[in-house]
Amino acid sequence: MKHLATFFLMAFLVQVAAADNQGADGLSLYNALVADLCNASTTGYKAIGPSGGERDLEAQGALMVTDRPLDLALVGKGFFCYRNSAADDLYYSRDGSLHIGADGYLANEAGDSLWPLIAIPPGVGSDSLTVGRDGAVLARGPGRERVRIGKVLVHVPKDYATVGATDGLKFHFRHATSGENERLAIVCGCLETSTVAVVDVLKRCLVLLGRLGTDGAVPKEVAETKAAQIRQYLERLSNQESPGNASQFERLHIESSVYPTGAP
Repeated sequence: MKHLATFFLMAFLVQVAAADNQGADGLSLYNALVADLCNASTTGYKAIGPSGGERDLEAQGALMVTDRPLDLALVGKGFFCYRNSAADDLYYSRDGSLHIGADGYLANEAGDSLWPLIAIPPGVGSDSLTVGRDGAVLARGPGRERVRIGKVLVHVPKDYATVGATDGLKFHFRHATSGENERLAIVCGCLETSTVAVVDVLKRCLVLLGRLGTDGAVPKEVAETKAAQIRQYLERLSNQESPGNASQFERLHIESSVYPTGAP
């Protein structure tokens, strides 16, 4: 009988541990979805897929026309490659908002240079540049002729499963090669919007909050308060109003360290 009681006690503890892990995973996914909402307006941002906590890296965002010659959007697979000079490493992103950096190279808004480097000749401004669908960078010469000064390469991961830790905007792949043989194109004067479907993400958060409150992963009153906020956002959207900005969505975040999993 003693051994039987020990067996049942161990089985109970395993169930409790499993429930705690599910609660922790649910809270982690919920906060990741909130981060997606905060980045709904971030150019090139890749949202978490509908089937779980993995990001859908091959999802195509809509194109937003900017008419800026150094705003580039990708249609099809692949990523732009940048070199982070501070960390001395390369990363990949779908954000193609470029400018001429202080060092004369094409760079993104974070100041990281496009890789391979593309040097812009002195005296050539961004308005004198165009980028073709194949990535060829052309500058307008003194006689109005177009002179090729470089090429923007699009890099395609060999295996999307090798992606490293990411914030939804910057990615690290074990292997990525030039995508010249892929069916893709660079569109000049446009940016790719994020792939965050705000209404769908809000509804997913609402479902998760119901589970988290019921399971005790977060206090029920906290879950109900956040759920009420989400319903307000959904109501605004149904009335074709703006649901809010990133700072407002950030209020939906729940600190896991404040509410331990399984707390009453």
